[in-house]
Amino acid sequence: MGTVIYVDVLFLVNWMMDAVLLILTGRLLKRRIRLGRISLAAALGALWACLWAASGLYGFIGRLAGVVCAGLLMARVAYPADTFRELLRALLCLGFAAVLMGGLIHIIYDGTAFGRFLRLWLGRREEGAISVWLLAGAMGAGFIAVACGMRYRAASRSRELMQEVTLYCEGRRLTVTALWDSGNQLWDPFTGRAVHILELDVCKELLGRERWTAIEETADGREENLPVGVRLIPCRSMGNPHGFIPVMAVDQMAIASGERFDHPLIGFSRTVLSSDQNYQMLLHSQTDTKRRSLNGY
Repeated sequence: MGTVIYVDVLFLVNWMMDAVLLILTGRLLKRRIRLGRISLAAALGALWACLWAASGLYGFIGRLAGVVCAGLLMARVAYPADTFRELLRALLCLGFAAVLMGGLIHIIYDGTAFGRFLRLWLGRREEGAISVWLLAGAMGAGFIAVACGMRYRAASRSRELMQEVTLYCEGRRLTVTALWDSGNQLWDPFTGRAVHILELDVCKELLGRERWTAIEETADGREENLPVGVRLIPCRSMGNPHGFIPVMAVDQMAIASGERFDHPLIGFSRTVLSSDQNYQMLLHSQTDTKRRSLNGY
């Protein structure tokens, strides 16, 4: 009598386990976890499991090659990598998560009261697929809860870190929403002062049309139009094609919480800083109004 394989059950079980493994992998890599990408990558892994089961190829070498290829594909979809080294690191973390999860499942299923209850619960059902679909529903609800929790946490944290900032320059002023950004590590190599990043497109009124146009041309790589009071400092991010960002000191910067700082350095970004337009400026990582000056002294 041959073995009967329920493809829907096999796909569902593998999808659930692959999703859990990919989430653990993201934690190990310290990468942002996107549930949409996780779900797609897990589905690809589950599809491979179904195809492998249907093929009847159970040799060790063939299975190992399939697992490696499927793992690379899952890691590539869930956590896009710029280099093969990063992709290989993601694959190794995925493998470590699989070994860790396998050991934990074995301990829980065979050595705990919950495992005994689970075996009894599954054994009482004539069709194991019913239990699997119930488990899938619970996991789907868990995914939704986790996604809502992550969004709420991110929104709450962003609201705490965002402040209204007013910049003053030669009698003109501009008020924008700024984010305290731990990832902004930009320093002026000449003065050692912190540099705060501002979207160039929003500060035309602050700079004046002539200076704004000159800075825009400089940001695009035409350094011969560098205006007086503006200099270039190395910066590989912010979408700079030539690896430099124009920087200048404005007269004053005031934060809504009450602090005022003279002559802060502002770097002008040609790219949009927030995809959802929540903020237009990134304050330096050392910006802490309770302990440090925004100027980085």
